[in-house]
Amino acid sequence: MLRDKMPSFYSESGMMLQLFEVEDTEIQDLEKSIQNTFDEFFIDTAKATIDRWEKEVGVPKSSLPIEQRRATVKSKLRGYGTVNVDHIKTICDSYTNGDVSIIEKPSTYEFEVKFNSVRGIPPNMKDLQNIINQIKPAHLGVTYIYLYTTWDRFDSFNYTWDEFDSLNKTWDELEVM
Repeated sequence: MLRDKMPSFYSESGMMLQLFEVEDTEIQDLEKSIQNTFDEFFIDTAKATIDRWEKEVGVPKSSLPIEQRRATVKSKLRGYGTVNVDHIKTICDSYTNGDVSIIEKPSTYEFEVKFNSVRGIPPNMKDLQNIINQIKPAHLGVTYIYLYTTWDRFDSFNYTWDEFDSLNKTWDELEVM
């Protein structure tokens, strides 16, 4: 606090105490403003400048949630350079926040993107498909393999059909349990 740096006789003045209080508030606001500005420099914390980041990397404006927009920009930034399996994996990981395997199939000129930790179709799958199609060599095909709940996993829950029914979940929701 500012008053701690001043001579002690100022602490007896009501007017100076009020001034210190106002200055403390202003300094806190300034520190918060500096932190917010600093946060905008990094894609992981950008909020107000996400439109500028998207424009910078050539991504059209989006109405997606901020986390998905950040993932799109991050993958676009990572997308520059030579395309190889590690590069594609890095991009896929940034979109899904999960574990992804890239399986090469050179004999059929394709590769598979297998989602290992995200059940079902990731929420921003269209964006991921677009970026993969932009960076992959034109002669290679791509197949996406999603992780769903198997019958063995259902059996491991040891639920009866009535217990599953009491969960009030749709079939799509049950597939990703």
